[in-house]
Amino acid sequence: MIKIRALNKSGIDKFHELINVRRAGKDYGINQILSNPSYHESTPFKSEIDPKLKFEDRLELAKYLVDILKEFDHYEDEYGIVNKDEYGNTAGLWSWLALVYFDQLFKPGKENQRYVYMPHIRTNYRHSVFTTFKTYKRFKEDSRVFFSSKIDTWGQMAESALSRDYLMNSEVAVKLINKLYADPENNGIAKSGASTKPSSLILKSGKLSKAGYGGIERFVRIIQRLKLTYHIQSLGSEEILDLMGNEFKKWEE
Repeated sequence: MIKIRALNKSGIDKFHELINVRRAGKDYGINQILSNPSYHESTPFKSEIDPKLKFEDRLELAKYLVDILKEFDHYEDEYGIVNKDEYGNTAGLWSWLALVYFDQLFKPGKENQRYVYMPHIRTNYRHSVFTTFKTYKRFKEDSRVFFSSKIDTWGQMAESALSRDYLMNSEVAVKLINKLYADPENNGIAKSGASTKPSSLILKSGKLSKAGYGGIERFVRIIQRLKLTYHIQSLGSEEILDLMGNEFKKWEE
């Protein structure tokens, strides 16, 4: 068990270096950073974590961290999304946690922002640890639908939904996403085809292809339009579904 730490500027820069070396197919052990106290600093979190734990998927990791970081709400301004300093405590904490479990999270070819938390950039929602943590912390089991069954995979479902703040700030929208796309026979993971992007292909019949019809990409667009006219939070899921049109009802069935 080890105390929860946060990478400092030197540690974050070293983490970038580690990722780049690993991406090139060369060896660079995480302990070269974790065991060097000059690369990180203490945090106020009292619990310790087990660096040897293996997780089935990101949601299992998020559940573990939500349980471990019991004091997070007290330090959210310092270690949450409000602190957008590139080398601040937020960046340091979540980068350190990603480093601890990096060997499980790493997938060659993915950008550094998947592992080094960069709160100052627009696509900070792609971080493999912090985004999963905050999504599970808020929505609990309803967050299952957004994440792949593989710990090293992000997926289009996460990209389409978690990148839209207007969607993730709506409890009723998340409930409806689960109602439509979560597969109860597959532990609540998104149904096959739910994240297929809408096609612009014209078929030989002259009609537009229905690929992606009623999927998550169409869902986020329609919800955004409805928000211009309706107060989504005051409506029930069936009311919203009626307003969205028939293309989504096939997923409910």
